[in-house]
Amino acid sequence: MAKTRMLKHELRTSEKVASWPIEIRYFWTLLWGYVDDHGKGKDSPLLVKADCFPLDPGITADVVDGWLWHLVDAGVVLRYTVDDNNYLAVINWAEHQRPPHPTKDILPRFDAPGATLRELHASRMKDAGEVHASLTPVLGWVESGFGSVIVNESSPAVMESAFTEAYSHWPKKVERKAAYEKFKAATRQMPVADLVAHIIRFGDAYAATTAKQFTPALGVWLSHERWDDELPTAPVDAGKQTPTQRAHQTLSLATDLDTRELER
Repeated sequence: MAKTRMLKHELRTSEKVASWPIEIRYFWTLLWGYVDDHGKGKDSPLLVKADCFPLDPGITADVVDGWLWHLVDAGVVLRYTVDDNNYLAVINWAEHQRPPHPTKDILPRFDAPGATLRELHASRMKDAGEVHASLTPVLGWVESGFGSVIVNESSPAVMESAFTEAYSHWPKKVERKAAYEKFKAATRQMPVADLVAHIIRFGDAYAATTAKQFTPALGVWLSHERWDDELPTAPVDAGKQTPTQRAHQTLSLATDLDTRELER
């Protein structure tokens, strides 16, 4: 039976999770759908792969095994053995999920009599470096503690994944389709990874400093190649603004509206 899981906002803002590569973050959330309503499951990389990535032949059970060890090393998953059977458990499961009508708790806990924690296999973590290209929006040659990969950044799946990651940071969610076309056009001028980094940097800055009505639509921002602009700063109270500041804010809004009207 299908399971419904929540993704709390805290997951998006967790510095710990943000330090992981994108593919590990994605796997972490998919794993919540694999485990039962008590955060436990059979520790079989083959079963986990079949459940989390049924349509991705490039992601093998060995890769999944390595990712699981990464999550163990990160302190969010336990892998343990009870009566010669291997199990895994999400640590602090109740902080992540609280199913309204949980199924019966039948799998043994990590602290059950006779349970032993499995020893961390650092060597297996290295085997997880070769990941599926469509899960890696940080494109090009990627160097990290999780391995090195080369991906095809012109792939439609990779391009869409990269844009989705960037767009999620842009506070003004309007005209996504137009923004995506401008995004693809802009990648002819710079590597996709660099463009994504610029969008995330500016999107986060706009979210922290600028009201949405004065934030340009992403498509407009891309059209004007504004990635070389100075980052937006905290706004001055309207009553304390100088005439020049008010004029600049009004001009920014008018330019946004005029550009969007021309692009219709």
